[in-house]
Parts: sequence; structure tokens; C-alpha cells
Amino acid sequence: MTNYSLTDFEHNPKYFVQQIKEIQKPIVLTVNGKAEIVIQDTIAYQKLLERLDYAESVAAIRQGITEFEQGNFSYQLSVISYQYLCLKLEA
Repeated sequence: MTNYSLTDFEHNPKYFVQQIKEIQKPIVLTVNGKAEIVIQDTIAYQKLLERLDYAESVAAIRQGITEFEQGNFSYQLSVISYQYLCLKLEA
């Protein structure tokens, strides 16, 4: 990420918005040399949220598999569900 001062951003916000949209990477705005704000376009932000959601889903599936393998499950979770989770994780 590239750093810019908040003052620079305030002087020419249209330029920075255009740059953010073109490079589709966030920029960091600094105040007194310290990173304070991250700005990114909505497409890049949505992609970030999707990747986070995927990572959280994988972690939850792995946790479920671990609990099943340790015998920590309700009897409603069948072997078929376990196999499904394993296949889903491999995909």
C-alpha cells in the first residue's frame, strides 16, 4: 500500500479517487506521519470481504471436522455429513 498525507488527499480528492479505482489497491492516509486511514474502492473491498468469508468458512469446516474426529458431536451429524465436510474442504 502506498502512503499519502491526509492533507494531500484533502487538496485533490478526485485525483486520489481516480488512482484508487485504476490500481484497485488501497492507499493509506497519514496524519503527522502516522497511518490513520485506509481507503479502497468498493470492488477491492468486496473481494476482500469475500476472501475473509471464505477463510472463515474453511476454518469453521476444519473445526467441525476436528470436533467430529474427537467425538464432540451430536448424533444428528452422521458419517455422510462428515464425508461431505471433508469433500467440501478439499474443493
